[in-house]
Amino acid sequence: MMKNIFLIILTLVIIISIAKPPKKNTNTNNTSSWVENKTIYGKWEWLKTECCGKKKGTTTPDTYGDKIILELLPNNTFAENANKYRVPRSGNITLSKVNSYDKQVKTIQFNDERPAYYSLSQNGDTLILSWEHLELQKEYYLKTK
Repeated sequence: MMKNIFLIILTLVIIISIAKPPKKNTNTNNTSSWVENKTIYGKWEWLKTECCGKKKGTTTPDTYGDKIILELLPNNTFAENANKYRVPRSGNITLSKVNSYDKQVKTIQFNDERPAYYSLSQNGDTLILSWEHLELQKEYYLKTK
């Protein structure tokens, strides 16, 4: 009798250990792993910056005689070059979606800086980076060819 119980338990243990685990749910709502459908990759030329605080106003390339090119690459890296006042910088970007109040917004984070909300114009030729949710600025870039 003991021998039969032992054999039954051993058989169950073997069956359970070799059984395949259930498939993971492939329908995920994990917005951190989301991929941009409407691409923002490419070269963008700075058009203007709208800022807040004490220096509230708009600056353009004519303001300082500066030209800034922001290049976003499909391997999730970036390079920013300017001809005058900005030090060239580069690094990694992280694209994601977050819930903000009652809507989902797309974000881009450059290296370890604060993430910006971003959007593309209707025809996809203007990239808008917004830090307004942090009471900061909003930058506009035009797609270059």
